Amino acid sequence: MTFVDLREVSADPGHAGFWAPWFRVSMEGKALPQSVVRDIVQVTYKDDVNNIDSVELTVSNWDPAAQRCPYIGSETLQELNAGKPADTRLVLFEPGPNLLRLELGYAGANRLMVTASVTSLEPSFPGGGPPSLVVRALNRLHWMRRKPFSQAFFKKTPGQIALSFNGLRDGSEPRLPMRIELTERLQGREPEIDFIAQDNQTDIDFLIGLAHRFDYELIIAERPAPSKRTEEYLLFGPSDTSTRPVDYRLTWGRTLVEFKPQLTTANQVSKVTVRGWDRRTKRRISVTVDLKDRKAGALNRDLHRLLQQADARTEQVVDEPVFTVAEARRRAEAILQDRLKQVVTATGTTVGLPNLRAGSRLEIGGVGARLGGTYFVTQTTHTLGDGGYTTRFTARREDMAATGGTG
Repeated sequence: MTFVDLREVSADPGHAGFWAPWFRVSMEGKALPQSVVRDIVQVTYKDDVNNIDSVELTVSNWDPAAQRCPYIGSETLQELNAGKPADTRLVLFEPGPNLLRLELGYAGANRLMVTASVTSLEPSFPGGGPPSLVVRALNRLHWMRRKPFSQAFFKKTPGQIALSFNGLRDGSEPRLPMRIELTERLQGREPEIDFIAQDNQTDIDFLIGLAHRFDYELIIAERPAPSKRTEEYLLFGPSDTSTRPVDYRLTWGRTLVEFKPQLTTANQVSKVTVRGWDRRTKRRISVTVDLKDRKAGALNRDLHRLLQQADARTEQVVDEPVFTVAEARRRAEAILQDRLKQVVTATGTTVGLPNLRAGSRLEIGGVGARLGGTYFVTQTTHTLGDGGYTTRFTARREDMAATGGTG
């Protein structure tokens, strides 16, 4: 794995030594005028492997010269009915089909964070200060939550099911706002699922559930594109595959402003049994996997000693809609792997890094062998405001083998 050393990045003139944080907000492809940009007091971007990306703009909603609210709170009914307010800022952030694009970074080294649509406005008219406005927008994927659907899949792998969402619905409109692709590790290496159904679920919720069922992730990734600076796509596959173009090595006391890990053996199990029913043979299915299985217990193997000392619960029995022995084993392995990922979790803060996103992998050092190692980032919050640009992340330790974890 190739890591980026922040000391090298800070020496790069393109990053302005992390001293010149920069952002751009565009609406329908046009950058906001400087008069509006000056009113934006804070920009916050959040992404999460389990939720849709969001952006939040905090805007000063008071014009002292005109003694009025320029964005919301001063419009008249006549202006709204006519669709021509005297000040166009009054409808600038109005929820609707207009797309908002957020770019974050540093002078000369910025990146597109999200293309979103405004979904809510939250004005505040306090008693002891000027009015303000919070504009919230959600990634385009939230369009996939407009309507639930039902369909069944027979004799398909999880990857084949995911790729089927690249087609058209009813031969007309695309099912997804962006293409879905499989990680390289996943392609051609999955067993078939006998049967699984999308039962009155939205497409995005079904895909997220499908990913979790097999210990996969569904992540928005980017790559260079000839016609534009970046192209977004959905990446479906195991979380131990790096899904971002840049990974970082962060060390406490040097490049980590704050790091708060948690090592816990609570709710851990040494065995998982999945029970189901084979419809062809009319027999019960029962498959057990445990930490001794090389594949099932691959994650955080250097911490298994702690689980044994803590006397983890002997077995977890799960009744699942599985229809073959192979499917039951795969599901049991996924449950055990998911538990192992929760042995060490952490939150941390570093200098603003626009390429540090949910789905990235971090190498954490300077915190000892049990807490150091490879982490998978599940959530990030990028904030640019009066305090500068910082990135806060939530991650889980996912070492495939014992590591020294030193920095």
